[in-house]
Amino acid sequence: MFSKYSDTKKFKTTVFASSYIHLSDTNFREQNKKFTHKTFEDVNYCFVNLKNYGGKKFQRVINMAKFCWRLVLGSVKEMGEIPDVIYASSPDPLAWLAAYLISKKHKAEFIVETRDLWPETFVELGVIKRKSLLAKVMYSFERFIYKRADKLVFTFEGGYQYLLEKGIDRKEESVFSINNGVDLKKFEFNSRTYVYDDEHLDDPAIKTIVYTGSLGQANDLFTLMHLALKLKRFGNDDVRILIFGSGLEEEQLIKFKEEHHLHNVLFKGRIDKKFIPSILTKANINTIVGFQNNLYRFGYSFNKLFDYIASGRPIVSSVQTNYDLIEKYNLGKTINLKDDSAFYNAMMLYLSDSEENLKALKQRSEELIVQYDYENLSHAFYSVIEK
Repeated sequence: MFSKYSDTKKFKTTVFASSYIHLSDTNFREQNKKFTHKTFEDVNYCFVNLKNYGGKKFQRVINMAKFCWRLVLGSVKEMGEIPDVIYASSPDPLAWLAAYLISKKHKAEFIVETRDLWPETFVELGVIKRKSLLAKVMYSFERFIYKRADKLVFTFEGGYQYLLEKGIDRKEESVFSINNGVDLKKFEFNSRTYVYDDEHLDDPAIKTIVYTGSLGQANDLFTLMHLALKLKRFGNDDVRILIFGSGLEEEQLIKFKEEHHLHNVLFKGRIDKKFIPSILTKANINTIVGFQNNLYRFGYSFNKLFDYIASGRPIVSSVQTNYDLIEKYNLGKTINLKDDSAFYNAMMLYLSDSEENLKALKQRSEELIVQYDYENLSHAFYSVIEK
């Protein structure tokens, strides 16, 4: 995203990425080729041609390995010149390895971006045990990369705190935080141009709570199912929960809805991203849900958060963090789900709030989101590269 705003007189950028777009049906792969070149918004992309994997985890691992291998063997040749800076972004840790090997060979500056903490995420979710051999190997690899990178960038604010906890010795001035954000011009254009017509969002007699994103286990959508039960129990017949997205939990969620006769929950399926701004700005409340884990003490940077802020609507979240923009700037509520009624009460607060309060919240959102406009974040990004 930052490449779009680069000074072309200073920087010539090539973005290497998988041809298969995660959790989608899109693949830019061209048959009988290892790489595919495309240009989007004046940015050069070189896609490493890989297979679709859908929900097949083993194929995803194979793709990661192939991505690494093909980058090491062919990326510089595909660029047509030797790079000065290599910026390697997770969540694929093998991309770090490829970038490190290429940077060593060509004496390029090596910058590592961490979007997800590997393997800490797997440990916290119980996928692997902290003291297992696999975890030890992964932690050793993480330490290896973090100590050899010239600079470290985290997309959440507590990255340096994580390094301290892990005993990884880095000078603080070589560690940076650059959050995710939103392309404000594109958001506003899409909101005006791609209006999403929906019988529930467009009905003034209905109040809507909107969730957008993946329907995976980590997203804890059953929190919304239990909210729906409360809405039904307390006679809030004018409230609808609209869920936009798809994922592995969708079938179980629909089964729960049908078993409990929850007519106030509607699954809208996956939609084109260009309609998201329209949907969010029409909603009464936008919500973030997810299983609470210790990782969030370092912060989080969900893409949807910045879309939600850009919409100017109240946000109710069940994900607590030490770096909470929602609470800090009074853009809604972050709820501790140990209080069984808190989530419901927060929803009721904003569904019945005054126009004056909602207008003030929208103004706070508009003032804050400018800081997280990708055009402004790009200045921080390129200052890291130039330091």
